[in-house]
Amino acid sequence: MLCGIKLSDVSPDHTLVTNHNSTALITGEQTNPVRRLFPYAAIILFVSLILYPLLGGGKLYWGDISLYFEPMQQFASEQLKSGRLPLWNPYIMCGQPYLGNPQMAVFYPTSLFAPFVSASAFISISTVSHLILSGFAMFWYLSAKRLKAPSALTGAFLYAGSSCIVARVQFPPMVCSAPYCPLLLLSIDRYIDIKAPKHLIGVAVFTALLLLAGHPQMAYLILLLCSVYGIAVLIRNHSNSDTKSRVKIAAVLIGSAAVGCIVALVQLLPILQATVASTRERMTPGGANRFYFDISHLWTLVMPHYFGHPATGDYHGGGNAWEPALFAGWVPLPLMALACWNRRVWSDASFWIYCLLISMWLAIGTDGGLYWLAFYVLPGLSNFHDPARFLFGVTVAICVLSAYGVEQIKIGRIMVRSARYVVYAGLLLAIALPLVWSGREWNPVLDSQERSSLMPQMSESATSGRVYEPNHDVYWKRYVSDGYTDYGGIREISTELNSRMSNSQMTTHTPIAGGYEPVPSTVIADYDGLARTALRRNEPNSISLTTMMDASDLYVPTFRAIYNAEYQVDDRSGLKQRDIVVQHPSVAPRVAWLVHSARHVEGKLRIQSALCDPQFVPDRTAIISNLKGGEALKLPERPGNDPQPGSIVIKPVPNPLSHFDLAVDSGPSAGMLVISTAFYPGWHASVDHRRVSIVRADGAFMGIYLPAGVHNVSLVYEPSSVLLGIYVLCVCTFAFTTLAIFMWRRRSRLRLSSTSTGDVHV
Repeated sequence: MLCGIKLSDVSPDHTLVTNHNSTALITGEQTNPVRRLFPYAAIILFVSLILYPLLGGGKLYWGDISLYFEPMQQFASEQLKSGRLPLWNPYIMCGQPYLGNPQMAVFYPTSLFAPFVSASAFISISTVSHLILSGFAMFWYLSAKRLKAPSALTGAFLYAGSSCIVARVQFPPMVCSAPYCPLLLLSIDRYIDIKAPKHLIGVAVFTALLLLAGHPQMAYLILLLCSVYGIAVLIRNHSNSDTKSRVKIAAVLIGSAAVGCIVALVQLLPILQATVASTRERMTPGGANRFYFDISHLWTLVMPHYFGHPATGDYHGGGNAWEPALFAGWVPLPLMALACWNRRVWSDASFWIYCLLISMWLAIGTDGGLYWLAFYVLPGLSNFHDPARFLFGVTVAICVLSAYGVEQIKIGRIMVRSARYVVYAGLLLAIALPLVWSGREWNPVLDSQERSSLMPQMSESATSGRVYEPNHDVYWKRYVSDGYTDYGGIREISTELNSRMSNSQMTTHTPIAGGYEPVPSTVIADYDGLARTALRRNEPNSISLTTMMDASDLYVPTFRAIYNAEYQVDDRSGLKQRDIVVQHPSVAPRVAWLVHSARHVEGKLRIQSALCDPQFVPDRTAIISNLKGGEALKLPERPGNDPQPGSIVIKPVPNPLSHFDLAVDSGPSAGMLVISTAFYPGWHASVDHRRVSIVRADGAFMGIYLPAGVHNVSLVYEPSSVLLGIYVLCVCTFAFTTLAIFMWRRRSRLRLSSTSTGDVHV
């Protein structure tokens, strides 16, 4: 078999004949250009119909797009435009690593264009282009399986328009990851068939792009699916080969994928570091079982509005609406049955039947039992939640099985060619229309005029420190997960943006003490939970917990206002909102402070207990943890009768987002400098140009021991994981470029040699 084409298909006069209308080559003559380009035009038209408002200048806004991805993308674009890598994000949760964020694809190739367009336009362009690429990729894969163009187009339509992908457009990294599943399947198939080195390069490149696309869970699911697929194809196609030969092929494929992983280390290493330092390391099967596919959701295969829909504001199913979304139209169901019934395609279709059943079983979550077992057996699965995302495997299986089903339809030889075209066109139309209808419902947009009219309401920023939203979950449930009241209503969208919910403050460059982060640092997440609890219960220590986060303004719902003399209502005009009340603590927050005593405490519960101790005064004592040196232990545990307050002057620096320069006078005694920035590995400190260690201070922040006297203190965020990844990326890029040039020159020499001898190579 050559590239999926049997040698018997090559006639004695070197004429290569296939049943694929768009790829046949007959004695060197190209096929009809219209027929060759029609499938690609059809896919582009199909995706354009689903997301056509974006092509007219509309902007996606709903859910995580406006509340998370757009503010984060705007930050990255600004940094890249300034010629800096966005290493550290100081605007959320007292500072978080940006490059280590698993959903921020800084090194993905499309990021090169981010500085030249707005964040919303970048997301729209990326979404449309990757949905089109997903359709192309599935078409190429199915064409390589020797399916006719209508069959391959069926799979392409189903893949690019499936609810499993289109309903998650609010998560752009998931859409960016989708094209690489069929591309990897294609490369694996081709290498197992003909063992050409270029397909190994495809495995490496597509693996690297998948990992750089910015969604580790999708990458995990796709690599898991492709690994099992590769084993199945290898066993089936090389059943007569010895074990050593099959192991060699598998080892070469694994090595090629490993090369792709090495190229992506520039993003993988910071992500691994962030994962280890995050709350994901402590997940249990019950905690991971957040959104799952309930058996009752099977009704949505034929009745997508069985549980209501966000577009109509009446969704009443379990969890949210988009995670269990699986609607692919009505035509694919009989097509899949036809593919399963025909024994002639059983060898090709059997894998996808098992894939559909097992993926569905895993998507059920812990109730099904298999997910509970996989949680402990499959390495890395315990770092992800939402078992409903295994429905991606179900979607791929539906696409392939439906394509095989179309292949089994016998129109009849007596029918004229034009009539066959009409039948195939009707079939594709019956597949496309339900997907266009359901896809447009999932992604409402605002036109440019509506969006610009809302933006001024978000432009007000009247705080000198950070904003803290201790009840942001209330707004999240109200607008996003319970009722979807903002799904297309301008008034509701305006109210949502006015609530200053989640990370929308980043668009005005306002730092947030809390905010939303899918993989938050454990220390700041625990501290945030402690502060929110203290505020909700009106505990006495709430004022100290708030001011240590440098929170000068608190945005709270009107029905949860803080009735405490330590928190005053801000009546400044311009900050009054219908749904929120702005309060600020009577004690002035600060970026950094100096104390002259320290208490060593380790362990989460012990640290939280020390922070809640009525005797704890942050201005006098620091609670220190994660000691790397014993210098901080030289400080007394209790302050003296007359502690020296010292003085701190913050100097301007070229990059204030990830660099601090301070002039600190510790006075006649040693002290501990506490900086209200989240404690995280990768920060480096120097005192008078001498490297010193950073300790964890007051549960979540950075602390530096200072001897007596005046000192120049410098802190800079330069994670070694990023530097190592950039070095490996440069080496791999050079190696790949050299290999590509070598293969191109070798191919050119072979072509010249064959031309001179008169040989014909097919």
